[in-house]
Amino acid sequence: MAVQGDEPCYRRFHRGQARPVVVRQAPLEEDGHRRVQGGGHGIAVSNSTRRKKTGRHAIWWLQAAGLKLFWGVSARLPPARASAFGRRVIGWIGPRSRMHAGVLANLSMAFPERSPAEIRLLGAEMWESLGATLAEYPHLRTLAGEGGGSPHLEVRNLSGVEDLGGNGPFIFISAHLANWELMALAVRHRCGRPLGMLYNPQKNPRLEAMIQGQREAMKSRYIPVKNAVHGLFRSLRRGESVALLMDYRVKGGDLIPFFGVPATTSTAPAWLAARTGCGVIPVGMERLGDARYRLTFHPPLYMEAGDKPAREAIDAFTGQLNERVAELIRAAPGQWLCTKRRWPEEAMKSVLGRRTST
Repeated sequence: MAVQGDEPCYRRFHRGQARPVVVRQAPLEEDGHRRVQGGGHGIAVSNSTRRKKTGRHAIWWLQAAGLKLFWGVSARLPPARASAFGRRVIGWIGPRSRMHAGVLANLSMAFPERSPAEIRLLGAEMWESLGATLAEYPHLRTLAGEGGGSPHLEVRNLSGVEDLGGNGPFIFISAHLANWELMALAVRHRCGRPLGMLYNPQKNPRLEAMIQGQREAMKSRYIPVKNAVHGLFRSLRRGESVALLMDYRVKGGDLIPFFGVPATTSTAPAWLAARTGCGVIPVGMERLGDARYRLTFHPPLYMEAGDKPAREAIDAFTGQLNERVAELIRAAPGQWLCTKRRWPEEAMKSVLGRRTST
């Protein structure tokens, strides 16, 4: 029999009968926690923790349901109309969201010469571009022109490498520009072979499963960003090109100038280039209109190969790559997805504080 304060936790069979097994729990304290006595053997569970977990799962479910509905509408529209639909919907929601302040802060850091009004216009354009990108997910294969050219995609090869597939492998780098998913698929088509893609998984597992479902048709190998360097290295050793985006903040990364301000940056591309001798090709992506893009391959950069490259050489080469990525963003600043903080908090407070006081 359970007494007050006890809860039957599970049942087991004993002589053919189910009997409740009772685990005695400590009473709730005023703060809602259960204090477990006896040298710490046990688990203290708070009601607030349970509520947070339940709320988080509810938010995840709502986000997934919203994206499913959004993609359901987009899939029923032609690519250009789907792009326009997403542009209008997210273009209205984004500037009214809590994330918008972070977008404006990142843009102000990257473009200090722009006025506040110009920064607001870039921020609004960014949300429209993001909306179009989200709505284009169901149409990625059509937009990329699998097996041939596409009326939606103009490709400029300024790299000086005629056969990107036969002369590789290469390390392709870019930023979250325009439709970066389409960019990855288009690069794979031009290489003519599987591509190792570095990606950062979504915190919401429901969204992650949906996005990976869309990516299955891309026939590339997606490598999670955590502990991914060796996976990328193995891909290059197999003769597969790899691609990664360099415009996000990396926890524990080296402080390398980005738009002239030190920012934690992954040195993985430089390390891979040094170990393999592969060229690093910056790739630009620019939205020309609804479901219309221009993809540009720029000349490759090379680093002297060696088994143990010097840290200074790695950082210097990463600085060159950061500058190339910044140039790609400058070419289409309103199409740069910058919803997450790019620079250290103290640096942003210092730089933005000086600019607002002048």
